[in-house]
This record gives sequence, structure tokens and C-alpha cells, in this order.
Amino acid sequence: MPTGPPGIISGPQPIITMSQNSPGAKINYWYSALWLTLILAMGLRLWLAQPPNTSDELAFFHLAHGDFFSKEGIIDSRGRMVMLLWIRLFSLGLGDHWMGFYLAVYAGALLSCVAVGLFARAVMDQVGSLLFSLLWATSFIAIATESRLFVDVLGNGLAMLGLYLVLRAAGLTNRLAPVARPDYWVMAGGLLLWMAILVRETFFTHGVVALFILWLAQERRLLIQRLLMGMAAGLLFELILTGLAAGDPFLRYKILWDYPKQVSVAPIFQVYDWWAILTRYPRLLWYSQSAELILFLLAFFGVIRWWVTRAVDLSRIGLVGVAVTFGLLAAALVSLSPPVPLLRESNRYYLTAMPFLYWAATVFLLTIHQGVRRTWSNDRATGVVGLLLFIVLAINLHAARNQKELIRNGNDAPLALANHLQTLRSANHYSTLYLDDNLRRALTLYLPASKGWQYQDLRPPYEQDGFLLLDFDRLHYNITNYNYRYGNFDADFYRLVERYPILWRFPSPRQEWRELYQVGQKIRRTGGELPWLQWHPQPVGNKYILSPDKSLTTQGNATTFSNAILSGSPKQGILIQLRFRLKAQTKIGGVIGKLTLDKASTPILLGRAWSDQQEREVALWGWLEQPLTNFQLEVTPIKEGVEITQPRLFLLQSVAADLPSVAGGNKP
Repeated sequence: MPTGPPGIISGPQPIITMSQNSPGAKINYWYSALWLTLILAMGLRLWLAQPPNTSDELAFFHLAHGDFFSKEGIIDSRGRMVMLLWIRLFSLGLGDHWMGFYLAVYAGALLSCVAVGLFARAVMDQVGSLLFSLLWATSFIAIATESRLFVDVLGNGLAMLGLYLVLRAAGLTNRLAPVARPDYWVMAGGLLLWMAILVRETFFTHGVVALFILWLAQERRLLIQRLLMGMAAGLLFELILTGLAAGDPFLRYKILWDYPKQVSVAPIFQVYDWWAILTRYPRLLWYSQSAELILFLLAFFGVIRWWVTRAVDLSRIGLVGVAVTFGLLAAALVSLSPPVPLLRESNRYYLTAMPFLYWAATVFLLTIHQGVRRTWSNDRATGVVGLLLFIVLAINLHAARNQKELIRNGNDAPLALANHLQTLRSANHYSTLYLDDNLRRALTLYLPASKGWQYQDLRPPYEQDGFLLLDFDRLHYNITNYNYRYGNFDADFYRLVERYPILWRFPSPRQEWRELYQVGQKIRRTGGELPWLQWHPQPVGNKYILSPDKSLTTQGNATTFSNAILSGSPKQGILIQLRFRLKAQTKIGGVIGKLTLDKASTPILLGRAWSDQQEREVALWGWLEQPLTNFQLEVTPIKEGVEITQPRLFLLQSVAADLPSVAGGNKP
């Protein structure tokens, strides 16, 4: 028998034994340890809970409790009806209540953890599978992702459980007994794999791995047929369900077919070069300030170990698993010049490839143990691996514990805000809320319409007495995290900002970040309208043709703006805006704006703006927490040439004497 890496079949005896007792005692010991690891995993995910926060998870949750069995529901969910059915199942009887939300979250986390644990035992011996499961239980990315209602979590659970059944059916496991009816096991595995693909399309890679596993099996023809039958049953279920709901059984595939076209022209995907493409996931792991980059490096050496021992079936399965799952994330492109990725880098997307990467990392840890044991002793080898494992676990848990998104770290704003609004309604009987869509989705979990609450759009007019809620974390995510506002704004939006600047000003990240106003026909506080000042726009020029080596640069100071009294430190800051008309000289073009104050070394990023070959009015924004004295403004094109006309510079500032009431706490 060929010699394989540690933790994979390599001879008659395992490298490390759990016990010197009977085989039955060893199995009981392993199951006890596995249960403890599972309890640890779920305990960490409950302890490090996050509030309902992102637009994706809230949109799916509310869609699951609406009319999702329709053409509009199919389009809005991108055909992910299995995810919607899962949410509906685990919030049955609770409706769109926060308890139903968390039941669906932790049911998905439990499925994912159990499936990964079973897969680990199928491909490794008892010690290796426990080490694998422990890495997963304490993984920074797994904890952060499995504490959210993401399609990636449910998809991972279904896909890994399907692969476990396929491995058992093929008999390609590490010392697990053969199953009695492998054809049934592989059909069930095929069905689960297709359900995972229905949840998120990227899990088709696991179907490729399943086919490769069965290609290595002795009864390959029969088992591959049964696998395809199971997947065909899932496809038939999907087509019938979609056909009944939308009248078009292939609607989901039409949506998927358009996705690469959308990506190829989406501005947010146009910022990559080849170096950024090749290094984006290592950079993502580095920026997480966790041990995930260490595990990634361990996985890299584990993959080399698999290549050396590729004569062993499980080594070949590991190689193919990493190649197709991580390869999709890192190398799938919709354009080569310039390079445009199919998927943006994200922790939740990385979860798709993590089981195979953690398997490879575990293999290399056991390889280290094997090498040290041969050189010195078993005790020293165990000590070296134990120390490395302790470092990885400690760094990951420290990073997970200190996430600002955690409820235990003060990120309980939706619940705190709901309680505050309940108190205010008791006092004045107002039940109308004006707010953005993302905050509405979060608050309806605590303040449902069934309790008399009415939700209206954030923008004026405010025809009914009620409350205006400004959640700056949501309205200005990029200004809070990256010091610039991203995106394009139409002319109506600019006029709205000029009329109601308080809606779009940026508070300091360390000060009040959620504000609450009583509104009616006007924004008012203590009976008076909130005052504000606007300084007259200053023209910057008329028309400019910019290229990668030619930027628009303008200089000035406080006296550049008429009617401006800018001496002293502004208590509420100044909103600076550069507005202009933009047209690309090629297919699509963009610019980035930078503002430097008093020759400071670090400029303030004002954001990016994009346009096609049709002239569009756009703007760049920045929030200043210091007096505006001497400044230099620079607008630089991104890669391609652009044309700028009618650039104008604006300043807006609220009167500092009238501060708003604050609800929801401080930003962590």
C-alpha cells in the first residue's frame, strides 16, 4: 500500500493512537471528544453572536416571510428557494420575529459544523479528524460567518454532508466500515449536493469533487449513475418549483447567465490588476488580524505533501478539492484585459474552500509531528504541534472576541433603538418611522407592523408626525471605515442634500453615530427648525481631459468660498463636495478624489465615481473634522481616460449650537 501523509491511510497502524485500550473504547473516546468539539463550536458561535445587520441576511429573512413563491420572489432571491424554505421552517410559528431569525442562523451553523466534523472523520484518522474539527470550531472566519444568516453557511453544511455520504459510498475513507447500500448513500449525497447548488451556485465545485471521488471507486459506473440520479432529482424539484412559482422553470438559469455580463461592467469590479487578483485572498486573511493566514500557509505546505503522496486516493481527492474550490474563488475571471474576477473577495465566499484548506493544514501539522518524532521523540513532537496549535487557536479566538460587530462588544443598536422608540411611543403615541431600507429590515424584527408600527422612506416630505432615524453606519459605511463615500448620486439627490444636509452629514466615528428626530412637515427639534449653512459653490474650471498621467488639481483656502466663516474648530464638522459631469472615453471610466489639508502627508479620500460614454452628473464627498484652511484637491482617473466638465466645489455645515438627540449608543 502506498505511503500517504499523516492522518491518511498509510499502513496497518495509525500514527497517533487515542488510547491503548480496545478498539471499541477508542471509538467511544473519539465520539466523546467529537461531541465536546461540537459543543465548543456552537458555544463560541452563541457567545460571539452578532445582531441582524447585513442587507443580504435581512433581505432573505423578510423575503422568506413574504410572497417568495412568485416570479418576483425568484428574481429577488436569485432562485435560492431552498434557503427561503430553510428560514421558513426554522421560524415556523414565530413569523419575522428576531427569535425566528436566530433559530435559522444557529440551525445552519449546527448543520455546517456537524457536516464538517463528519467529513473530517471520513478523510482522516481519529486524531487528525479531531484536530481538523478543533481548527474549524475555533476558526475566526467560520465563527464570524456561521453567526450570520448567510447562504454560504447552509450551502456548506449541505455540500459537506453530501460529500461525506459520497465518500462512505465509495469506500474511500480512513478506516471507516463500508456501508450496506452504497447506491442509496450516493443518491442521497447527490440530492444534498444539488440542494447546496440551489442555495449558492458556487457549490457546484463540490459536485465536481464528488464525481472525482466516484471515479476512483471500484464500482465507478454504478455509483456515478446513482449520483447523477440524485442530482437529477434535485434539478427536477427545482424546475417544478420554479415553474409553478414563476411560470418559467429556467428563470434561475437566465438570471445566472446574465451575472457575468453584469460583473464585466460593474464599476466595483473594475479596480483590479493582475497583482491584486493574485494576492487578494492572502491580503484579505492578513487584514482580518487573525491566524487565518497562518492556516492558509499550513494548507499550502499540506497541498505540497499531497502532491508528493498523490498515489494515495485521499491525497488526490484533497488536491482536486483545493484546486476546484479555491481555484474558483481565486482564479475565475470574466475578463482578462483588464482582469475582472467572477467573485469579489469575501470571508463568507472563502468558507466554500475552507474545509479542504483546513484538511490540508491538518495534514501538514501531522507531518510536522511525524518529522519531529523521528528526529527527537514523540513527546517533543506532540509539544511542538501543541504549541503551534495553541498559538493558532489563541490568535483566532482573540480576533473573534474583539470584533466590533459582536453584541457583547456593544453592537446592540437595533434592540437599544427599538426599546427607545417603544418608550417614545408610549409618551406621544407616534408610530411612523422614516428610515433607510436596511435599518427598516433590522427594526421590523423588534417593532413589527403587526404591533402598529408604520415604515416610510427616509427622504422628505414627512407627511405624518413620527420619527426620523439616521443610522450613519448604514448610510455612510465607507466614510466610517475608509474615510470616503462610494458611489454615484443623481441631481435630485444633490438638491435633497442641499435642502436637508443633516441627513447626509458624517459624524465622527468616535462620537454619536445614530440620531433620532421628531418630524412632521419639517425636521424640528424643541419646536424650531434645525438651522444650517451652505457656502456658495466655487467653480473649479470648465472642461478637462484626464488621462492616467494627467490629473485635475486645484488649490485654495477658506477665503475661496464666499460667505464662509471657517475659523476655529467646527463642532459638527464640514461636508465638502466636488460635483461635476463625467464621461468615459472608452467603455467605462472612473476617477478618484483626494483632498490634502495644509500639506498633510495623508490625503482624505473623497471616493470614486464612474461613468460610461454617456455624460453623467456625479459627486465626490468628504467630511472634515478640522478647520478648512489651505487645501489641495486632486482628481485622478482610474486606468482609462475620462472627460470632466463643470466641476464645482461646495461646502455644507450645520450650525453647531443645536445638537440633535442621540439614541442607540456609541460606535464601538
